Amino acid sequence: ATGREEAHALPPPVGSIAPCASGAVVAALRNSFVRYDFTTGAVEPLARIPVDHPNVRLNDGKCDPWGNFLAGTMHIHRQPGEPLLGGLYRLRPDRTVERLADDIAFTNGPCFSPDGTTLYVADTVVRTIWAYDYAPQGPLRHRRAFALTEALGPVHRHRHAQGVGIRQADILT
Repeated sequence: ATGREEAHALPPPVGSIAPCASGAVVAALRNSFVRYDFTTGAVEPLARIPVDHPNVRLNDGKCDPWGNFLAGTMHIHRQPGEPLLGGLYRLRPDRTVERLADDIAFTNGPCFSPDGTTLYVADTVVRTIWAYDYAPQGPLRHRRAFALTEALGPVHRHRHAQGVGIRQADILT
């Protein structure tokens, strides 16, 4: 590290990023994943999610131990009775995207157990941290409530969790 500050711009909104082995990052934008090269400033499209709605965008994300990048959506301004759009998506190193879950309204803080076999992800709207059995090549299984957070008090728009951790993405190293 040089201690020098740099400014970089990606197309907004940026929901999350993860470092790649090459020094670039993979980023979750509104409804797509891109690779951003800090050296050249190049933004390379990788894949899109199958949702294009003005109130749905990719939000928080995390790499699994096998180099897949997971990112979930947030469905803002959702009206009572309106169907939930979006979900939790996995971007593979071969650039394919698959929807892992379609029942998360506002994804936050995805993280994995030390052995990578359990995925934890918060849905801020229902104030629940879900746990799923996780395999890098398979679907999510055995969804269960890990923690109910209603008793912790109101959600503040500008409060952010810190230190969930970083893993390197194997996306286009």
